[in-house]
Amino acid sequence: MKKTLLLKILLLALLLCSATALADAYVLLEDGTAMITRASCYKSWNVPETVDGHPVTAIGDFAAQSEDYLETVTIPDYVTSIGENPFRFCNKLKEIVVSPEHPTLAVVDGVLYSKPDKRLVCVPPGLKKRAVAIPKGIRIIGAYAFGGNDHLKNLDIPDTVEVIGTYAFYLCNWIEEIVLPNSVTTIGDRAFLSCSSLERLNIPNSVREVGINPFGGSENLKLKISSNHPALTYSNGALYSKADKRLVCQVKRNATSLSIAKGTEIIGEDACAFAELRSITIPNTVKRIENGALSSFELRSITIPSSVTYIGDEAFSFCGYLKSVTVPASVTHLGARAFERCSELKKADIRGPIETIGPKTFSDCAELSSVTLPETLREIGESAFERTYLGTVKLPEGLTTIGAKAFSAANLKTITIPDSVTEIGPDAFKNNPDLIVKTENEYAKQYCRDNKVPLAGDDSLDWLK
Repeated sequence: MKKTLLLKILLLALLLCSATALADAYVLLEDGTAMITRASCYKSWNVPETVDGHPVTAIGDFAAQSEDYLETVTIPDYVTSIGENPFRFCNKLKEIVVSPEHPTLAVVDGVLYSKPDKRLVCVPPGLKKRAVAIPKGIRIIGAYAFGGNDHLKNLDIPDTVEVIGTYAFYLCNWIEEIVLPNSVTTIGDRAFLSCSSLERLNIPNSVREVGINPFGGSENLKLKISSNHPALTYSNGALYSKADKRLVCQVKRNATSLSIAKGTEIIGEDACAFAELRSITIPNTVKRIENGALSSFELRSITIPSSVTYIGDEAFSFCGYLKSVTVPASVTHLGARAFERCSELKKADIRGPIETIGPKTFSDCAELSSVTLPETLREIGESAFERTYLGTVKLPEGLTTIGAKAFSAANLKTITIPDSVTEIGPDAFKNNPDLIVKTENEYAKQYCRDNKVPLAGDDSLDWLK
């Protein structure tokens, strides 16, 4: 009897847990109705009429993304608003059902559209459509609308489309040519990312705005763009935006060198991230190197001109053959992970009036044995020099903060900590078995004693020898 009762209790607990796990997450809108932000579903999902007593009227951006088994979705008429492709990466999704009288949504040839903004929302990947003809009147191809449709080979875009959304054609691996009509004004961030078979794409003169590297990973692409384009310039395999004087991207992936056009002021985010460049020449007009801009594994050397003031996150990360770098005195911002995993980097000379070296800026630079730190430095971020080969480091006076794991496994022999340091994070010097700390800073001394880090001239740790 007791065993039977216990089994019933366990079964009830499992059912309750399952019910909780399958509950749709939501937020309340200003009118008191609910927007589903994360759907919990299996092979099918009927959008519920209420959640926790609140009427459902909206589905948020990517709300049912990556539901691996989802095949069918039914969206009733009470859902009047839908965000960016809620079903991205639902690779088995075959059918989206809406009524013919739905006030704000329509399905045409299996493709979901939003009526108010005339937007193509989703081409279900499970349809395995080889051809899509977008109805005339559609203005927007939404974010991730075709994402992961690796069967698509033929596409007809009408001359009413104005916007190609972020990641709109991400991983459409079979399409070879896309013709953009002269109505398109905006191409969003990474719109054609990793379209590995895409060979031909035109950019009409109507285009005024191009986002972050729209063509990264589309290794066979040849752009067609007029020489008198009002907003863009295509030169030597590189695309530039005239309005903000920005290098948008290096389109020609197999190029080994790039001389950035003089007059360029910004090297855009991820501009060369998918290129195989060994050398890059930066003119003295460039002011900003954005996030991931020159993260090119093959890069052998780089000269950063004194015009540069900003280096973004991951700007040179994974430059596996880079041997040395000088950050000039003009640079006031050095982003997190800026040189992360530059595995052959041996020397870094930071000359600029930089106050912070961010998290993981030089982490996993396994051969980095020499670094010059500026006198303006106030903070060294978490894991900034983790897994390097520094040996000896003298930290500048004025430094106040050493982050967690900042010098962990950095092959340190000696490090000199100034009196100005007031904060040292956990494991800042962990895994440096030969380390001796030199300091007169009482806070730093106590930190070392508490964490069993040997101090020069301190015999209280003799027992560790």
